[in-house]
Amino acid sequence: MKQLVTNKAGDLKVIEVPAPRVRPGFVLVDTRFSVISAGTEGAQVREGKASLLSKVRDHPQQVRQILDKARKEGIQATVSQVKDKLEEWRTLGYSLSGQVLAVGDGVEDLAPGDRVACAGAGYAVHAELVLIPKNLVARVPEDTDLRHAAFATLGAIALHGVRRAQPELGETALVLGLGLVGQLAVQFLSIAGVRVAVGDLDPTRVRLARTLGAALGVDPAKDIHRELSAWTRGLGVDMAIVCAGTSSSEPVRTCAERLRDKGRLVVIGDVGLELEREPFYRKELDFTVSRSYGPGRYDPVYEEGGVDYPAGYVRWTEGRNLMAVLNLLGQKRLQVEDLIDQEVSLEKTPEAFQEILDKTAGLGTLIAYGSQKQTARTIQLHPAAATAGDTVGLLLIGAGWFARTHRIPHLNQQDGIRLQGVVTGGGANAKRIAEKAGASFAGTDIDEGLAQPGVDAVLISTRHHLHVEQAVAAIKAGKHVLMEKPLALNREGLFTISRALQKNPVRFAVGFNRRHAPLAKQLKDLFSGRQGPIHGTYRMNAGRLSRDHWINDPEQGGRILGEACHAFDFFNFLVGSEPVLVQAMKVRSSDPEVKDDDNLSATVSYGDGSLLTLIYTTAGPDNYPKEQVEVFGPGIAARLVDFREL
Repeated sequence: MKQLVTNKAGDLKVIEVPAPRVRPGFVLVDTRFSVISAGTEGAQVREGKASLLSKVRDHPQQVRQILDKARKEGIQATVSQVKDKLEEWRTLGYSLSGQVLAVGDGVEDLAPGDRVACAGAGYAVHAELVLIPKNLVARVPEDTDLRHAAFATLGAIALHGVRRAQPELGETALVLGLGLVGQLAVQFLSIAGVRVAVGDLDPTRVRLARTLGAALGVDPAKDIHRELSAWTRGLGVDMAIVCAGTSSSEPVRTCAERLRDKGRLVVIGDVGLELEREPFYRKELDFTVSRSYGPGRYDPVYEEGGVDYPAGYVRWTEGRNLMAVLNLLGQKRLQVEDLIDQEVSLEKTPEAFQEILDKTAGLGTLIAYGSQKQTARTIQLHPAAATAGDTVGLLLIGAGWFARTHRIPHLNQQDGIRLQGVVTGGGANAKRIAEKAGASFAGTDIDEGLAQPGVDAVLISTRHHLHVEQAVAAIKAGKHVLMEKPLALNREGLFTISRALQKNPVRFAVGFNRRHAPLAKQLKDLFSGRQGPIHGTYRMNAGRLSRDHWINDPEQGGRILGEACHAFDFFNFLVGSEPVLVQAMKVRSSDPEVKDDDNLSATVSYGDGSLLTLIYTTAGPDNYPKEQVEVFGPGIAARLVDFREL
């Protein structure tokens, strides 16, 4: 299938990629129309095309991170990782309509053939086929044009912003910024019985808003106080909604001055927020930033996990906002036809984006997709290379940052190993990595990847909750396995892998890499002739992660299973046997962002009397060593710092 992608340099391409594979809780959709968001997507491409000096000036924190990484990991490794980040293909798009092709397990209210609207950056992308979480899919009313339904996500953004303004029948509102979201916000306010004044630097957009329900048009570049004062009879507007996209804080200042006492100001657009205290204090204004298209956005439990919020507690989630927009489109109360300036094919999308960057494009660009689409989940890039003799053909499953920057460069340096193929959840990522590494194929279906010729072994580098299922598939296919830690998240998972290995005894290893560090081997040798037990600590200064980091998703098992497992394996390595007792206590953090389970001390006892303690903490400073091992034995002591100093 074809998909539009971009990178950090702002390059735009339509490329052929493997089609997505439907999975539980998701819906596979045949895209018919998608909308280009000139504001959000245009800004993303524009930032990519900016000069290096501009990027350094706008992102000083990232520059500091790069310099810190260079000091710790070396210049060559850092340059390689930065280059990978710059070349990484990124998706564009978040608002589309289409027809359901297939539904995964757990999707009960949608079926193949249903016409739907879809939302979500990274999901509802500009591609011929898309895979969408069920809570971000809404059925389109029978009489609604799919061209119009493609605007549903943009409509949900505007609708959520209007809801945040809490409009009441008969009130007045000022909307500044009349792009797609601004034009839709004007209509929602009018539907709610609010009299609307609008302003934009483009007079044609002001005229369009007047035809869509605005009662007054003003020029924000001029002093609009007299016009709005007369229009509101000296009261000032009840609410103001800023939909503009600019680094300037002037739109916010203008609205603050024009609001009445105790008025409401809502910011939807990406604008400057250098606020002046005086008008907010003097009028006791309410200030709100509207977050995307409603409750549920950025919550992985809602979006990826498919867990809806009870309507009695959260009436308008992002999914229900989508449905509300579609209902208004079906009733012909919401108009979007006049927002469409041009309709282009997917192949012509790069040119359409260039028009947006050149500011020669109109208000709304609609991408139309043909009916003939390739649905192959595996695409061949090069003829399958023979892996006879001592050469092992490797399939990489999952190609996140660690696999790209640490695994693949090392694999490419090894004699006797050839990266045969790459399988990831996203087809664009699979193709880029496979092409760069010279692999024969790229895909999104593990079973198809395992069945490709020349695959002898797999490297599993996916999120933790997928490890057991993917490992068992590889074992049943008779492939040798190297799996990134953790091996499993519970006892059931361990036994499942064990039973599979008993039936298919392939070689199986877990990526516990600490024991393979050269200084770790020296440390073990120092204590190899000891005449008694060892006693020691392993301190992991793990650093703080926000609660919305992917590893804090309950499905992923948390940081102890996901990272601290390295320490427990290292203890077994040092002692040379299995533990007989593990005791642990957690330390409750004063930081509300840190989960209680992320700080603990765990003591492991061994049959020979050895006693080793893990201290896993998120409280330490970044400039303190991340990992430090201190071990004592009869007449000997040693300290290992970050596996670089012994």
